[in-house]
Amino acid sequence: MLSNWNRTHTLILVVVIGIAGLSYFFGYRTFVEPLQTDLKTVEDETQLYETQLSQLTGEETMDDELTRVGEQVPAEKEPQTVLNELRQMATRSKVDIESIVSSSGEAAEEAQLNEARYSLEVHAKALKEINAFMHAVESGERFMRIDALTVEQDGSVDLSLEITTFYSG
Repeated sequence: MLSNWNRTHTLILVVVIGIAGLSYFFGYRTFVEPLQTDLKTVEDETQLYETQLSQLTGEETMDDELTRVGEQVPAEKEPQTVLNELRQMATRSKVDIESIVSSSGEAAEEAQLNEARYSLEVHAKALKEINAFMHAVESGERFMRIDALTVEQDGSVDLSLEITTFYSG
């Protein structure tokens, strides 16, 4: 069979290989390349949806936190409740509240909340007790903002504290 192989057979073989190569090239451009483009588009969409889902999950966490803060803001001013809460914190922290002075509050413009301000003078034997009292104020049932803080230490510890509580009514 090799003895009958001539130039015509070589030409036919080259044409068949050329046709096969062109078929592969056009098949790739017609079928595979559009599928790869579609796959890339779907991957991008999936990434976008995953990003949106993670943002929504973060917003739900933010909503939970806002709900928790909302529960810490009562409808009425209730100064007696604030004073009782501060006294309980002081007792648990083993500090003495020497004075509490209430000053007038005002409505916060952007949040439509009313404020009640208090100035406290606190005395303790050690700084550890003052830290416990500050932690109790920070994690108390009512939302309180610490506006000013002064600590003096000379054997015992004296704390001057200005706090603001909020109410919606």
